[in-house]
Amino acid sequence: MYLVLALLFVQLTTTTILARETSSFTAAIYEVNVAMPDRLSNVSRTQAISMMRGRLAKYSVVAKDTAKLNVDIMVFPEYGLFAEVKDLTRNSVTNFLDSIPDPTKIEPWIPCDNPGLYPNTEIQESLSCMAKENGIYIVVNLGDKHNCNPNDDLNCPADGRYQYNTNVVYSSNGTLVARYHKKHLFYEPYFNSPPTADYAVFDTPFGRFATIVCFDILFKDTLIDLIEKHKVRNILFPNLWVDIPPFFLSIPFHRSIAKAAKINLISANMKIEGNQYNRGGSGLYTPRFKVYTTTRMGKHGSLLKLDVRNLKDDDVPSFPLPPKRKLPKSDNPQVKSTFMYKLLNFSTVTLLKQKGVVSVCEQGACCALEYEFHPKRTPKSEVNYILAAGNQEIFFSNNKDAVNTQSCVLCPVNNETLQCLQTLPENVTDEDTIFRTLKMYTVNFNTRYLFPQLNSFKANTTIQCTHSKGQIEASNVPRLYSAIILGRVYYSDGPTSAGPTSDGPNSAASYTYTVSVCTLVMMTFILGYLIV
Repeated sequence: MYLVLALLFVQLTTTTILARETSSFTAAIYEVNVAMPDRLSNVSRTQAISMMRGRLAKYSVVAKDTAKLNVDIMVFPEYGLFAEVKDLTRNSVTNFLDSIPDPTKIEPWIPCDNPGLYPNTEIQESLSCMAKENGIYIVVNLGDKHNCNPNDDLNCPADGRYQYNTNVVYSSNGTLVARYHKKHLFYEPYFNSPPTADYAVFDTPFGRFATIVCFDILFKDTLIDLIEKHKVRNILFPNLWVDIPPFFLSIPFHRSIAKAAKINLISANMKIEGNQYNRGGSGLYTPRFKVYTTTRMGKHGSLLKLDVRNLKDDDVPSFPLPPKRKLPKSDNPQVKSTFMYKLLNFSTVTLLKQKGVVSVCEQGACCALEYEFHPKRTPKSEVNYILAAGNQEIFFSNNKDAVNTQSCVLCPVNNETLQCLQTLPENVTDEDTIFRTLKMYTVNFNTRYLFPQLNSFKANTTIQCTHSKGQIEASNVPRLYSAIILGRVYYSDGPTSAGPTSDGPNSAASYTYTVSVCTLVMMTFILGYLIV
């Protein structure tokens, strides 16, 4: 098996390389590459364990190589242990699930030393030994099941068992230290959702951590409350991410969360060959710099490690409410509506001039852009740019949780469609897609939770921008893929996902003004090299 170690230099706003601090830790992620699922799920428990141990053998090799790099903590992706299994149902998935005790309610337990103490813990025993033998913390996603009695428990499912998408964490001596049940499920009818967010916070010799799973990152109760109420700054994030443009592409979106929320987000994703929506893209994201794995590395997976600075207590997240701004008069008064990706409604205006100002509104949420293109831009380029404003409640099919957003999007489109382009036509020149200056900002947004993105088609390019209170400003932006300000209106999500919130028009008083420096996110990525 080939593993790929992406040795990436970290670039700050200067080109200084950070030395490891005493208040830092070394983290690693392993991104799994798999073929399209083709193995039947209707198997016995013995067969299910055998299938998962095939993947565990690969995990074990990775853990041994990682230990040689003096890694403190390692994260594996969501569904990594049974990624090849297709057509999961509630009945068929049960044989792939362990019964995982709550470590906060039992005596410290090292499954490697005390196997069989609890039933159905075969996979946990292997994971515990992996952590202990290599002296590292490991974070693994698997499944958890517990029997219940409908006569005693009104919430007990009809089949008499709870089944959860679950993260487990084992310490460097093999102790089970955390168990987390995914709250916000995504196309997972075979799993149950816990009634409230299941905060799995744990302390290590090198910092405080918590873990969440995939879709949980979109919601207040599973992300923002963890940061603001539980004071967690290091989040371990197994995921099987579904790319949904323009907002929810794995690397740019996860990067924007780490920056805006001022957290270290350690994200292990999975790539499924031949699936356009599960294209991988893992990373170790921090507020100050960016590191990614490529999505095109190796046969079995990708390994990335990085020294991560523990964030100081006074470096707390701040989400100031955008100031009241006046909407400028638009150079182009012609507003068009579009329905992007069969999911998102936008009002749009096209950038018609070499230099100008445009603005557009959608149901009261407005966006404005001051811009100047490269002077050599083709007057009638095959690609035009649009500014789009969104104000919508997004429902994903088979999912009960609403995702309420207000957004500004700047992206290229061709002359026949108002869909953001994912690739550029071959005859489009660099000059057609370069912005000498751009300043995009929100007007009348009523959320302070704003996540900025600045994305390029061009690899190996770093550019600085500023983001503050719903405004992105940058210059000399090459081959612009998108500039986005995504506002999450958590208080409109409803009680199941939002919880109590101070978000809203009257919540800005206690939040101080902050300006952060951001660097351009690249839509093609840095290559590493193979290690046998």
